[in-house]
Amino acid sequence: MSKKSKAKKEIHSNKQPEPIKREIAGIILLLFAIFLGVSLFSFHPADPLVWIRTGVDGKVHNLFGTVGANAAGWIFLALGFSSYWFVIICLAAAVLSFRQQSLSSPLKNMTAAIFLVCLLYTSDAADEEDSVD
Repeated sequence: MSKKSKAKKEIHSNKQPEPIKREIAGIILLLFAIFLGVSLFSFHPADPLVWIRTGVDGKVHNLFGTVGANAAGWIFLALGFSSYWFVIICLAAAVLSFRQQSLSSPLKNMTAAIFLVCLLYTSDAADEEDSVD
């Protein structure tokens, strides 16, 4: 084998892992979005959480069981209904990953701004709820 064919073979072998890595990342993001979405949509306020016991019977109503109940409960506790944005952001990142595109800078900034506004709005709503009593 000549040196040129070896060099071409090395160049082609170096380019192969990049699409595979992006597809694996897309699959992981898609699975996380499905898990989080189903956990959030099947959230029940009576589900017992770690360190917080709200239900009388201790029965878990979440479709993903105890893990889904804890994930949904803690995310709802921290962000409220703004936690559904996580599902949308993960789905968008998965689609971009499957298309072999990276998150462009304006999209990153917009995602960060939406997340920050939702976080501030949720924390403000929680403060207003506490001050009503």
